Amino acid sequence: MPKSNKGIYGIVAAILLVVVGAGAWLVFGNNANNDTDLTNDPPISSDITCTKVDSQTITYQGIEGKTALAILKECFGNGVVTTEYPGMGEFVDSIDGIVPSETQFWAFYVNGEMSMEGASTFVTGNDDQIKWQLDSIENF
Repeated sequence: MPKSNKGIYGIVAAILLVVVGAGAWLVFGNNANNDTDLTNDPPISSDITCTKVDSQTITYQGIEGKTALAILKECFGNGVVTTEYPGMGEFVDSIDGIVPSETQFWAFYVNGEMSMEGASTFVTGNDDQIKWQLDSIENF
């Protein structure tokens, strides 16, 4: 290789290194020193208000086109733990760290009545009032 090309190859290699390094910083390093949560949680919307009435009751307004479970997850993020049952949807195991006892479960109500459809498939409307309440298995 002629000496005159060595300098050009060195400059090209240096430019590539800077470009690749800058790209890597943008992709991986830009969030390294802040508290940004990089999980797959759904974004928490500012137009959603969930009210924790007490340690056994949570309420919120439906949002046109969103499932009751999606709204709950937007309110509590990783604080909603579910189990997926194939063909049936997701069952809520805990909300905001509250785990039902062996004789309780998180019951899902729409407009004052227990829903006959699961929260992961129930699409809410703006007029729906949603309530999650710890209920006793013995009552059902």
